Formats: sequence, C-alpha cells, structure tokens
Amino acid sequence: MAGRIALAALVLCVVVATLRSRFGDIAPWPPERPLRIMMTGFTAPNFQPRAQLQEVPVGWLQTFGAVLAFAGNLAQQVGPKGAIWLVVLMLLGVAAWWLLAHLGEWRKPLLPLCILIVLQSFGAVYYLSSFLTPSRRLVTPFTAFDFHTHTLRSNGLLTPQQQIDWHRARGFAGLAFTDSNTLMPVAEISALRAANPDMLLLNGCEYHGDAHLVLLGLKSAISARDMSVADAIKAARRQGAMVIVAHPWSPAKYSIAQLIQMGVDGFEGWNGVIWSHEVAQVDKQRHLIATTATDTLSKSGSRCFTWTLLPRGLNNPDKVLRALRLRKTAAAFALNDDDTPETYDQRQARLKHLSGLPLAVRAAWGELAPAQRINALLGLLGLISLLVAWGAASGRPAAMSLGPSRAVDFLRRRRLVGRLSGCLLMLLAFLGSIDAALLTMGATFKATAPVKTNTLAHLTPLHAIVAWIILDGLYLYGRILWQRTR
Repeated sequence: MAGRIALAALVLCVVVATLRSRFGDIAPWPPERPLRIMMTGFTAPNFQPRAQLQEVPVGWLQTFGAVLAFAGNLAQQVGPKGAIWLVVLMLLGVAAWWLLAHLGEWRKPLLPLCILIVLQSFGAVYYLSSFLTPSRRLVTPFTAFDFHTHTLRSNGLLTPQQQIDWHRARGFAGLAFTDSNTLMPVAEISALRAANPDMLLLNGCEYHGDAHLVLLGLKSAISARDMSVADAIKAARRQGAMVIVAHPWSPAKYSIAQLIQMGVDGFEGWNGVIWSHEVAQVDKQRHLIATTATDTLSKSGSRCFTWTLLPRGLNNPDKVLRALRLRKTAAAFALNDDDTPETYDQRQARLKHLSGLPLAVRAAWGELAPAQRINALLGLLGLISLLVAWGAASGRPAAMSLGPSRAVDFLRRRRLVGRLSGCLLMLLAFLGSIDAALLTMGATFKATAPVKTNTLAHLTPLHAIVAWIILDGLYLYGRILWQRTR
C-alpha cells in the first residue's frame, strides 16, 4: 500500500509541475517582502534611489523538485551551525522507528548510516540550493553591487563563473572577488570580464587575520600570513586600495574606534544575514564608506537580503571604485514591515537553536510558490511512504544480499577477519565522509595554502557528494560483512 502511495505521489508531482508550466500558479504568490533603502553617502538633496523586488517565474524542474527547494531553503535558514538540531530531530525519529520495530516487527533502522545520510543530505541541499532560481530579484536603475564574495579558493562553495551567475540571477550589476588572503590572477579576471560583459567585476581580497578587511583596488595580494592588521592597512594604502572592515562585530579584537584610528575607509553594516544598525550609523555620522555584503557562499549561503546601491550609469570597474571613494553608496535590504534591529537580531539568533526550527520551517515554506508547496507536500508524502514500505517489509533487506559472494563466503569461514574487515570498512566510510567535506568545504585549508600549490581550489562540493554516495555503499558492504560473519 505504501509503495503505491509513493508511486502516485511521484505521478502527481509530474502533473502539477506540467500544469504549473502550462497555466501558471493556481494561487497568487505570497505578498512581496518590502525593500528598505538606508541612505549612507549620497549627498544630493532630496535624492532617493529606487528599487523593488520582482517575482521570478519558477520553471518545471524546480516545481517538480520542490522537496529539494524546501530542504535547501530550510538548510539556508538554520545555517551550518543549526544543522545539529536537525540531527537531534532525526535521532528522535529513529528512536520512534526503533519502537515501531520492537512492537510491530519492523526492520530496525541503520542508526550510524542514518546519521551519515542526514549530515550528507544537509550539506548537499545547502550547496545545491545555490543553483535554484531565486524567488525574487532586485530591479533598480541604479548599480547594485556586492563588495565581498568568496569562491572555491577560500571559504566559498562556487567557482568564479558560478558566483557571477548567482549574482546576476539576484539582480546585481557586479561583484568584487575577495577570497581570503588571495588575489585572483589578472589573466583570470580579464577572461571573466570578457565572458561576462554585462557584469562589473572587481578584483580584491579579504585580509583574514585578527581583523577581517576587504581590500579593493589592490595590485598584489596582502595576506595575514605576512603582516599584522596595522601593517596590512598601511600596505593597502601604499597600493592606493580601499580598506573596508568586514563584519566588524566578529572578530572583535579591535574596536571600531581603533580601526578608524588605524586608517580604514569604512565598515560593512550588513554581512550575510547579520545587520548592525550601530555600524551603519557610524558610517553615516563619520562619512565613511558604507557597504553591504552577501559574503557568499560563506555564512549566508544562497540567501540574499541586501544590495549596495551605487549611482546609475557605471559601466566599468574604475567608475565603481571612484563612486565608492566618493562615498556614493546606499544600502537596500529586505525586511518585514514590523522588523526593528532588535527583533531582526533576535529572530536570527533563534534560528540557531531548537526553538527556532518552527520559525525556520515557516520562513523556508514562505519562499515556495503555491505549485511548489503542493509538490513539496506530495514529495514528502512519497518519501515517508517509501520509508514505511521499506521498514514494514519482512525479511532481510535486498541490499544485504549484494556484494561479491566469494569474498563473503571466504570471510564467513574466517569470522574474526570478516568482522574486523566489516568494522574497518564502516569506519573508513565515516572518516572518508568527514574528510571529503573538509577538503571541499573547509575554509581553513584553502585560506592558508598558497594559491599556486593549492590543489584544493579545484575541488567542489559536487566532488564531496559523489564521494559520499560511494562511501555510503562502502558502509553498507562493511555492514554486510559484519552481519554475515557473526
């Protein structure tokens, strides 16, 4: 019965996606999130930049894969640190499964494998959601810019071209590449500019040390491996570069007053999903450069709350830098009408705790179009039905019959060797999964290794996903050896 429900849900998902593509959504889209403009450096009297958020049509594939879209939105809402609470909920679900297995003769869940797959799934949807069409994009006659991004060379998850595509889809007119302690080679950024004439591309780097400094207009990289914060600011000045303090609230080794005394040009008031009203006010009162940043895809994932607005008509990187030097910036950010700095910060803090999961689910659900919501419900029903069909079936699972029979028979006759082999394979699967995640997503390895010898820059999270699938198969085979040689 459960298997038939799962098949019916899959068919209905195809039907809903096809109808949505043919006739549009069957219900109106939820109300748009308001867009606010914070004036910072613009000095023209009565000047107010115009911008709005525009709905982006959702295609067939994204409607069909609404479960992935919902899971990706949820992963982005809770963030990497919030994944632990999803694991806690999963363990509660596995405990309920164990109870059903005890009372109703269900198959017992593979607890270690369940934990492994949940963590892998979280990492996969966190990354893959970056390629989904965003629900809204900014529309403005002014130049929308992002002055702080990361690629695979440091703690980003996207290639430079993927970063460009990510920003274009969300209404940005340009971005600055600011990998940690790393400057993109001139030949590479020249090739990217030639391939993307519609986007303004700046070269820079993020000094990643006791303070985080976004350095724009550099001629050569400035690294925390070579100099202190004060020396880095002086070196950037000698190159004619601008120094913007990234997320000045973290790390907090130096106060805002100390950094101003060292000679920085300005501060980020927005970074990822964090907004500091106090920092924005300091920029405005002291007439410093004020920017906003997505920091993609480092902390905020694929979510986009803010854009730095520059004057209209900027058509080359030099004009962008000149507008920045003249403090011609405004911050556009999407918040609810009733949000204040305090309520917004409280909600972001709650998302990192178990009590904030309902809030995260509601927010992730709100990003879906009506047809996607229908398919998300159908998809979840299908997945639950498949689990019920597998768990309620009697006998040994089909997966336990797989594998080279001669090897199993050989190890069965040597029980100790077989059990040790199975245990070793399961252990290798766990360690390999952790290692794959660190190598492809770990900021520390990439930020500290020299670019020319850093082969990690060529590894993407997609490599980790492929490795995870192989390692999960290795775990299952190790469990076969463990069970059959007992």
